[in-house]
Amino acid sequence: PLLRKTLQLQTFTDTFGNYTFYIKNANVQTLQDSHKKNCIAPASSILHMMNATRNSKQPLLFFTNNIESPLFLQHLRQYYDTPRSLQYQHQPKPAFHVFSAMTTGSSHSFHAHDRAQIYQIRGRKLWYLLPPGSHRPSRINACHYAMGEEEVPEG
Repeated sequence: PLLRKTLQLQTFTDTFGNYTFYIKNANVQTLQDSHKKNCIAPASSILHMMNATRNSKQPLLFFTNNIESPLFLQHLRQYYDTPRSLQYQHQPKPAFHVFSAMTTGSSHSFHAHDRAQIYQIRGRKLWYLLPPGSHRPSRINACHYAMGEEEVPEG
């Protein structure tokens, strides 16, 4: 209950709005200015920009991790506990934690990574999975598959 309240927009902005993050596009790439410097902004500004770009072809993503933003992830950790049944017992290397938030109707395109535990806290998620070795589809908003605007890749 505390985490759900903390993730409500106004509470999140009040609690975490002054932490600074890289500004990333929906492909999790950090945006750069004309001098090739990474763009950064406080969380409150990123959330505002995400809403402003939600219907554009270049929506923004709030995405960070414990390497880029260790203080933010430590602070966020105060609002939840990982259930014991979901904790890795024997990790071959230190855990890599991410935080990702998107606006309604946005998505991550197909991607691959090592084993992961992903917790859905709020909203809905639809997964499209392809077998290992499949041709990677072009980077499009996966919501287009669900709405029938794009054909789901073979696999």
